[in-house]
Amino acid sequence: MLDKIGRAIDRASYSVLWHIFRKTGPDGEVVFYAHYPLSYKMFEPIHSLIPNTRIVVSPQNGGVSSVLSDMKVQHSTRRGYPKIVICADFPDGFYPKTTGIKFLHIMHGVADKNYAYDKELNSHVDFHIVPGPHIREMLISKAGVEPERIRVVGFPKLDSLFNGTLDRSAILEELGLDPNRKTILYAPTTRDEFNSLLLVAQHLNRIARKYNVLVKLHPGYDPRYSDQGLPWIKLFQGTSNVHLTPFQDAVPYMYASDLLIADAGSIMFEFSALQRPIVLVDVPTKYRGMGGFDGDGIEQRWRDIGVRVRDPLDLPKAIEQAFATHNLFRDRQKEYAQRLFYKLDGNSSVRAAEAISSISLGL
Repeated sequence: MLDKIGRAIDRASYSVLWHIFRKTGPDGEVVFYAHYPLSYKMFEPIHSLIPNTRIVVSPQNGGVSSVLSDMKVQHSTRRGYPKIVICADFPDGFYPKTTGIKFLHIMHGVADKNYAYDKELNSHVDFHIVPGPHIREMLISKAGVEPERIRVVGFPKLDSLFNGTLDRSAILEELGLDPNRKTILYAPTTRDEFNSLLLVAQHLNRIARKYNVLVKLHPGYDPRYSDQGLPWIKLFQGTSNVHLTPFQDAVPYMYASDLLIADAGSIMFEFSALQRPIVLVDVPTKYRGMGGFDGDGIEQRWRDIGVRVRDPLDLPKAIEQAFATHNLFRDRQKEYAQRLFYKLDGNSSVRAAEAISSISLGL
């Protein structure tokens, strides 16, 4: 109760100071608020184009600060009195909406969550920077967002997949892997309640007899931020031929991989933008709809982008099938990519930076 009262007092006092400063101080700055470690990775390619944007972390969010420090990203716990706050998650109250701050939301994924189009949450956002037409349509139809508050730019996170800056051989050699072997990336979604880790983990060493196997755990499992992934980290670090990748950036390892094993979440669609083979593990039905996932979302409806498997014992056979029959899935992968991503030309960051600058100048 006292904590709740304290937060209310903090928001009220900050709002008063913000209005005073906005009337008497210099022209307002633009900040990016990193609520989760993953948040900044969404903004990173845009940040290089608008470098004066200050990165802010809540002082109560030490795990995020630790991740950013390791990434050599300058950041601050000082809120300041910004004109615009960019965030990859919905505003959490660190910057009170009562101030008059304009909130600009960039999506941190393209898979549907049952909160992503919540009317109440989206009512706190003034402008949306979105990857493609599907999310634009969902924001309008489900969340009631006015079309003029949406800018469609593409997905900056994926720019390096298409702009020629990545080197597959160098990525694999840095991990001590043979670039001449086919590489499989296993990327489960977050939380053990509905991902495929319990089904798949014990079978990866068998798959690694024939392929390079990379494991990209969800950023939420990063031990600098949370301890929920520690058992899995220990397991994979003790498994020969299975290589655990860094937590915060899947893009280089998507680029270096010939096939993806996934269950749900955005990475299944991000990888399909490369039009490469995919194996999707169907987790038990009882888990669907939990933890923010929409049981009727695209991660459940759009599973015709690859070979599906229920029994993990069938994974080796499913992998061979995915390689052999990939041409059957190319058209569907292309169709969904066109709906999810405005352009896959490596220039989404440029369009996002231009949209942010245009919005800022118009306020």
